[in-house]
Amino acid sequence: MTDEVRGNVTTVVFTEIDYDVGLPEDLFTERYLKSPPREYVE
Repeated sequence: MTDEVRGNVTTVVFTEIDYDVGLPEDLFTERYLKSPPREYVE
């Protein structure tokens, strides 16, 4: 990601990816994507 105004750059590196971890489908609604429940954010 690049901040065009400040010129800052952030690089995100995924070292481990898990699939089918049992997340509820309603977690992917616009509401939860804007403000995810704490138990799913680490």
